[in-house]
Amino acid sequence: MQKFALLINQSQYSNQSSHSAYQFATAVLKQGHPITKVFFYQQGVDHGNALTTHQTDELNMGQQWQQLATDNNFELVVCASAALRRGVVSKEDAETNDLSSHNLAKPYLAAGLGDLVTAIESSDKLVQF
Repeated sequence: MQKFALLINQSQYSNQSSHSAYQFATAVLKQGHPITKVFFYQQGVDHGNALTTHQTDELNMGQQWQQLATDNNFELVVCASAALRRGVVSKEDAETNDLSSHNLAKPYLAAGLGDLVTAIESSDKLVQF
C-alpha cells in the first residue's frame, strides 16, 4: 500500500486540474491507499477561500475537498505566503498582519513550504496537478 501526497497548483476555476486531482484522490482512496496531505500552492490556494461563491450548476471543489479530507482523515494545507498574496487569510495570519478579518475555510490549514517537504518525506509518491 503506497501513501500519496498531492500538490495542487491551479485554481478551482482555471482548468480541469482540481477536478482531476479530486478524481485521482477518490480513486486512490477506494483502492485502499492513504493520502497523507493535499497541499495547495500558487493559484491553488483559492480552494481554501471561505468567501468563494459558486453558481448552482457549478461544482464547489473547495467544499468537495473539505468533505473528502474530513471523511478520510487527511490534511488540506494552503501555502501561507501564496495565500496571503491572493487574499486567503488564516486567523493567525490576520492577527500577525493586523488585518480585520480572515477567510480561510475549515478544515484548511495555512503552513509554509516546509510542510510540503514533510508531506513528501512521509509519502511514497507526490502527484502534482
